[in-house]
Amino acid sequence: IAVFVLPPDADTWVARLRGRRSDTGSALSRRFAVAAEEIGAAAEYEHIVVNDDLARVVAEVAGIIDSGGMPARRPPDWERRTLELRRVALAAGGAEEEGS
Repeated sequence: IAVFVLPPDADTWVARLRGRRSDTGSALSRRFAVAAEEIGAAAEYEHIVVNDDLARVVAEVAGIIDSGGMPARRPPDWERRTLELRRVALAAGGAEEEGS
């Protein structure tokens, strides 16, 4: 069972990463560049959850495990979310989107 965990939205995600203050500017840029690639692979996962409330996410992942991974679970707007996060990650990482 593979579960892809998305942040609630791009602004929250960027604020969380920058708020940690554990990475230098260049390390944070690399982190965003890697994240852009990882987010691009979200479609390969049968399960996608949004980390907007820890207790709810833990319960949702536990339910996925308890059900043996069936049926697949994804939020209805997962494609929009992943595209937006990837766009933000590419911009923050200083990379250019493919095909641009």
